[in-house]
Amino acid sequence: MTSVLLPNKHIKQPDMISEKTIVTLELHKILQDLSRYATFGAGEEFAIELYPSTEAEEVQLWQRETAEAI
Repeated sequence: MTSVLLPNKHIKQPDMISEKTIVTLELHKILQDLSRYATFGAGEEFAIELYPSTEAEEVQLWQRETAEAI
């Protein structure tokens, strides 16, 4: 994993996702918006620390977890 320094946050990311892509997509803004929906402090921190994945198995696991929570 490489790391990207975004405004006020250090985000770990898989090697296949470039820093340029993360910055272009303004991931830090999306995660800040998402964190506003958290109902407790740890959830807010968790939301801000999310990162995209290029690993199909990991993405499928996350999708199953999301579906179970809904």
